[in-house]
Amino acid sequence: MTTTLSSTASFHPPVRSASAIRPLTTPIATCATNIRDLAPNAKTLHRAMLDTRRQILRMDIPERDSLKAEWTARIDLYKNILDGTNAAANQLAGVIDVYLALQNNTNEGQEENMIKELSALRANLERTDFRFNVQCASLKENIDAFHRRLADPASNEQANQLSASANKHDSDTNVTHLETSALSSTNSQQQPVAVRQEVTTNFSTRSAWSRLCELVSPAAAPVSAPASASGGAPIRTEEMVVDHIKRLNEGASVRIQRQRSGGTPSTDHGVPSEPVDPPFLSAVKETSRRLDLQTRQFEAFSEIAQHLKNEINAYTQAFQAAKAYPTREKRIALENMHNRVVASSAHWRECAAALTDGYARIQK
Repeated sequence: MTTTLSSTASFHPPVRSASAIRPLTTPIATCATNIRDLAPNAKTLHRAMLDTRRQILRMDIPERDSLKAEWTARIDLYKNILDGTNAAANQLAGVIDVYLALQNNTNEGQEENMIKELSALRANLERTDFRFNVQCASLKENIDAFHRRLADPASNEQANQLSASANKHDSDTNVTHLETSALSSTNSQQQPVAVRQEVTTNFSTRSAWSRLCELVSPAAAPVSAPASASGGAPIRTEEMVVDHIKRLNEGASVRIQRQRSGGTPSTDHGVPSEPVDPPFLSAVKETSRRLDLQTRQFEAFSEIAQHLKNEINAYTQAFQAAKAYPTREKRIALENMHNRVVASSAHWRECAAALTDGYARIQK
């Protein structure tokens, strides 16, 4: 591959070859296979999570409604991941289709147009965070914490007694803290622009994932939020975040009243005072196992995006070099790059088919 010389900066912004072209170990064809395998697995897990919620409805325990609310929140989070991957599949397939069409526009004198078109495709990819595997791993950690909390009711009871004792000792301080937190959250809702800015930067620090996990499982271990990236968040995220923030404020108000009336925090957190049905615990554990498998399968989206960016970057560099220095050597280097691109086109067509026919349409 011919690298862009420094003097080409006067013609076009230099391509960030050192950081943008990242070595990958998973071939494009394998990524396409992983996408096809993920489609039925994702549908099956979503149905299984709905079945698990129906198991909760058949329980005869006081905490049934709170457990149902928690599990429903997790179903919504998983559905949000699926919606994001569905949109990403269509986006990636569209970029691939345009990229393949551009390969017919390689006549001499078309360098300027090709550089612009390829740069636009790269920018399109960089606007989106395709790391759905990170979101899936975060949800798995959250469900693991949920399972641990339910699997050992004796430890939960001891923790509740310690918590109740602490609340009795400094209830005034806790009430003040909750009132302040509720007021702070309410004020933040009055700033929709700030909320949208946080969401569209893909789950930045103290983000949607953190707040939602605090809502659905305050007693669980905190869940790591996916690192921020350069692009937009998956669809439906903003609406869900705003809705959950409202519910968080309502929950804070309820906890304030319960503490003032001497209530304990055990029912607020949905921790059963007696063992839950073993089949339900098994279903929760199976959900975690499937999420662990899908975490690796979801990685195919970011791998495909990076493969595509790598090839687009290399192709752009070849055109920039040929335009800046139209020598015979640079033309030969560009022709060699054309041949490499043509050789990979069959893999890209298979990948586009896997993203649309093999994934997006199955998810509908």
